[in-house]
Parts: sequence; structure tokens; C-alpha cells
Amino acid sequence: MASEMSNGIPRHVGIIMDGNGRWAKRRGKPRLHGHRNGVINVRRVLEEAKVLGVPYITLFAFSVENWNRPPLEVRGLMALLREFLRRETKNMVKDGIRLRVIGDFEGLPVNVQSMLSQSIEATKHNDDRHLTLALNYGSRAETIEAVKRYAKLAQSGEADPDELNWQQFSNFLYTADLPDPD
Repeated sequence: MASEMSNGIPRHVGIIMDGNGRWAKRRGKPRLHGHRNGVINVRRVLEEAKVLGVPYITLFAFSVENWNRPPLEVRGLMALLREFLRRETKNMVKDGIRLRVIGDFEGLPVNVQSMLSQSIEATKHNDDRHLTLALNYGSRAETIEAVKRYAKLAQSGEADPDELNWQQFSNFLYTADLPDPD
């Protein structure tokens, strides 16, 4: 789905949450201090998006490659995610924000899956604004999953590979029902 800016305001902003650990280390702080500050900034981003009228925000928060970080850091990141959900779900409900997750949901820790499911359920009727968290996400993994889903349709005769185009293929991506980021 193509995105269109209205009055110069983007419709969909994607943010890659990268560099927080390096930011903290340069200040002599533990990497988790930087990650915590990054999470705090999410509230500011959501508030500013509301003021500006940006309806879609996607945060690329935890990539599949992030599992290669030290286990203590990964546990800390998961704890920060749970803390964010605990603190922000009520605000998202109140502010009309619908939460969704893209990425390998089942690959996340069970306690994180549970909290995410609760937050997604609590916000599912909101339609004014949208917050997408890319968790355990990688574009290569997303592409492979999309190809697998399409291949199953082609194998069953429900799709013709000779007629495949980008618009059809993009329907198999995690972001199929989101406008492209501006």
C-alpha cells in the first residue's frame, strides 16, 4: 500500500532503534542505560506523532541478529520491552493507538509473547493511530517466509508464478496492510 504525505506530514514513519548502547558507552554508562533511554524516547515519539498527525509509527526494536548480543543484554532488552508494555498499554488504549508486532513472534520468550498478546488484544479496536513493533525481525527472514507462503499457494494451483508481481507478493509480507514508510 503506497503512503502519501498530507500537508508535508508523513503518514508512516519508521525508526530503527539503533545506537542506544553505543551512546551510553560513550558516556561511560552500561549499554542497558542507553536502551532504557531509547525506550523512554518512544513515549516522546508517540506524543509528537499525535501532535503532528502521523498515524503510523514502526519501531524496528529487536532484530533477529540481536540474539547474538550477550545474554545479559538480551534479557535486559526483553525486560525493557515488558516494562514498556506494562507502562504504555493503558496509554495506547486511551490515545487510540493500535499495537501490532511484525517478526517471528513465536521466537520471543513466552512471557514477552504473553504480554504482547495482552497489549495487542487491549488495543485491537483502536484505529486512529498505529504502532508497529518489529521484534525478532529481519527483512531476509520476512522475505523467506513470504516466499514460502506464496510457494504453497503456487504448489496447490491457487497462484500462478508467471503472473506474480510486486503488488501480489507484497501481500505476503508482514507489513501487507500497512502503508509504506515515508
